[in-house]
Amino acid sequence: MKKLKFKVPHTFVILIILGLIMVAFTYIIPAGVYDRVTDPESGRTQILADSFHFAERTPVSIVDFPEMIYDGMVDAASIIFSIFIFGGAFEIITQTGVLSRGIQKLAKKFGNKRKLLIAIIMFVFSIGGWTFGMSIDAIVFAPMFVALMISLGYDAIVGVAVVSTGCACGFIAGILNPFNVGVAQEIVGLPLYSGAWLRIILWIVLLVVSIAYVLRYASKVYHNPEKSIVAGMDTWKDMEYEISGEDSEQAGIRDMVVGLILIVGFAALPYGVIRYGWGMGPMAALFLTMGVAGGLVHGFGPSKIADIFCEGCKNIAAGALIVGIARTLTVVMTEGNIIDTIVYGLSLSLEKLPHSLQAIGMYIAHTLINFPICSGTGQAAATMPIMGPLSEVVGMTKQMAVLCFQLGDGITNNILPTSSALMGVLSITKVPYEKWVKYVAPLIGIWMLIGVVFCVIGMAVGY
Repeated sequence: MKKLKFKVPHTFVILIILGLIMVAFTYIIPAGVYDRVTDPESGRTQILADSFHFAERTPVSIVDFPEMIYDGMVDAASIIFSIFIFGGAFEIITQTGVLSRGIQKLAKKFGNKRKLLIAIIMFVFSIGGWTFGMSIDAIVFAPMFVALMISLGYDAIVGVAVVSTGCACGFIAGILNPFNVGVAQEIVGLPLYSGAWLRIILWIVLLVVSIAYVLRYASKVYHNPEKSIVAGMDTWKDMEYEISGEDSEQAGIRDMVVGLILIVGFAALPYGVIRYGWGMGPMAALFLTMGVAGGLVHGFGPSKIADIFCEGCKNIAAGALIVGIARTLTVVMTEGNIIDTIVYGLSLSLEKLPHSLQAIGMYIAHTLINFPICSGTGQAAATMPIMGPLSEVVGMTKQMAVLCFQLGDGITNNILPTSSALMGVLSITKVPYEKWVKYVAPLIGIWMLIGVVFCVIGMAVGY
């Protein structure tokens, strides 16, 4: 008898199935809502902790589900179109050849220091994660490091990992992250960025463990390419051809100017986010400017630039649309009024846990909430008005409540299909979601255990 081999469905199919499950939940989970107010100073909408009340059920009809997919696309439009712009602009830069020649030189320089280079890259991106909350910003950097890692004899998974995992280590620790720790501490009334000492230790532990994990896989792929999770895929064949072979030609004036445009642009990105609070719009505008300016300097005419831009958009179209389909899950739960009920139910469950397990319980609760609310600022606004006072009721400190929040919010961002940052990076680097899950799932498990350990430590020292 021929053995049937299971084939992982397309990411679109996985997300649609999850969306239909959410539709079913709107018939099972009672509808409920919290009253909300807008903070006049920050402009953020927050819920009132004691205002939860059950509401009339508003289950989502299966007939309306296709429209929910459309609504998800509209809701995620800023991210989707930003990914298109990133993809189109990056294609222009790529076709100038500046990146491939630069990567060749970098690969040659670090040819015998591959492991050190991986550690340095992850360290740098982790700093971006805990200073200005670098996550979705990583989309613009990911393709370059995929190319670099391939040129060093690794695969695209390693390229995505050094960027995405590096950012995640810093984002989870959130030492000075304004988008998770900063917002959460502000809501519960703690001094901004207080309690940083434990978060610094958390960052070091996460980074050391993650670098070791990435290096272990990278070494396996380097010595046995057939063991690569993406072995047999020719998605990066053109990229590999461009960055392999003999030394590239001496850089001319045009290459230098294009390189300068990229350096200035990439330096402006963190400055804009930290100083002016840039969102997707300004970041996309910056990258588009870099692409067009680089193309003109290289000698491309306007029509040539337009053609290349469209080609880049075409190459990442499927991946960009994944972000919209993933947002459908949140749309369904919002229309069914079950998100607030889930938050309320989890908060009640925490009160029933033994004191020694309440921090772990709160951490797990935030992890579960992160699936429908995969946004640091959004989850803080939705949960901290409840979890802050609740922590005092059960004998926890507010600082501990913030730690549980940042762990629950950050760790699973690197695997959830509802994470716009993750899906954007995977789409622009053409790494299939199911391949990434196969690679990163064990690391997420390790991170989860580290989170439990820090919850225990925090409770023990009265953090």
